[in-house]
Amino acid sequence: MLTDLKMPVVSGWELIAVLRECRPHLPVVAMSATDPPPALLGGIPLLNKPFLPEQLLETRGPLVRQSRRIREQSGQQRADAAGVRSEPRYQAFVAEQERCRSGDMMTTLLGYRASLRQRL
Repeated sequence: MLTDLKMPVVSGWELIAVLRECRPHLPVVAMSATDPPPALLGGIPLLNKPFLPEQLLETRGPLVRQSRRIREQSGQQRADAAGVRSEPRYQAFVAEQERCRSGDMMTTLLGYRASLRQRL
């Protein structure tokens, strides 16, 4: 996923936060014309605009390989954990994951904003 940090409706920061919650193994790269504080990126690679296509490929390659390894490990863990599928906590976890994967990103983002406001 490549996202700009400054967008009109939803900021890249909000999108990254939601993606980390719903799809923690999805490779994310941020881009910006300004230099944000590195601490805010939390390990997300940043490409300064304008950038060359080669820079994107060099940044994205290791992230995709890491994501594939994590997905393979997760698949094995799922196979190992098949016996706990009937537990209520597991069912709630799966339901939350499916909600995040359902593609209703705007609802997820609005929920994230609401939870941030409650914390403040």
